[in-house]
Amino acid sequence: MFPVALLVIAAASFSPIRTLPATPLAYARDAQFEYLGTTDGLWRTTGLADPSQPLQRIAFPGQQIHSLVVHDGKLYAGKQPTIEDTSADHTLVVSADQGATFTPIDEGLRDCSLGCASMAVRRIAFVADRIFVVAGGNLMVSADSGATWQPLFPSASGSPEAQLCPLQFAVGGESVLLGGECPLDIGWIGRGTLRPDLLAWTEEVGRLDIEDMANRNVQFIERVPGTDTVFAGVEGGLLRSDDGGASFRWSIYFPIESAVYPYIRQFVRSRNAIVAGGFDKGGNKAYLALSADGGATWSDISVLLGAAPESSVTLVAEDAGGRILVAERSTLGELVLQERPSERRRSVRH
Repeated sequence: MFPVALLVIAAASFSPIRTLPATPLAYARDAQFEYLGTTDGLWRTTGLADPSQPLQRIAFPGQQIHSLVVHDGKLYAGKQPTIEDTSADHTLVVSADQGATFTPIDEGLRDCSLGCASMAVRRIAFVADRIFVVAGGNLMVSADSGATWQPLFPSASGSPEAQLCPLQFAVGGESVLLGGECPLDIGWIGRGTLRPDLLAWTEEVGRLDIEDMANRNVQFIERVPGTDTVFAGVEGGLLRSDDGGASFRWSIYFPIESAVYPYIRQFVRSRNAIVAGGFDKGGNKAYLALSADGGATWSDISVLLGAAPESSVTLVAEDAGGRILVAERSTLGELVLQERPSERRRSVRH
């Protein structure tokens, strides 16, 4: 359980800040710069929320950047090869000089069943000095800064091969949560336990029994640091666990036949609120939801973004100043929350 500051939101508004040069897919920051991974390369600025500060593409034009992480002063980027299966492009790179130069660390992430191409890297996470990635639908771990890689899932041995099934993951200590949609039309979340060195399983991944999971593909899994709370975005809702992922219940739920059916792909926890976003398949437009009580209850605030057809929230992030940034494709704006100060309460246990 974790403390949340309950507040009453008097109003919420979305204020456009700037038009981005490409659709953003990932965000990271260090003490000096903010970084955007987009559908057209990696960009950097000293003030994303300040339109007077230039946004400069520093690497990888024409490539999709799926994941960005700043760890121990280094910037890690996971990306899509330009041409699947035959490309020589590197898909996992690291920079020790804030994006001036990059070193590839994907030698062990190649699928040599079809030309030894590096597999697309869609998520990067760290636990201590271990690097975890999803590459081509495989969960991989490295204990030597990417010099070598150990496969964990779906196979824990042999050379990795690109998978047809999508995969999401979250690691907390020795506990690993995985999810996706596999076989086709079977959504799932599973849980396994790693050895203390985090390089192999002591308990293989077992799928959980989740009510009405059906064919709901998992869009992300995220642990709340320092707690047993986990959120998982899926097609048609948001799942929540308060026991470290041993069980899940619905936090946002829409029936499959509902007129509103959001694919919740973006998620950020700010000081006072949680924001979830994505695409409403039912309405064919962007979806945005807000919680002011730690995810116990939610308000649909999609109307703040307008009703443009085929729009989608592709990024939500919190900058160093605590601003909640929301990107609706190439439009970047700030979600501004106005609180009623007289109704603020003390932190409570949720």
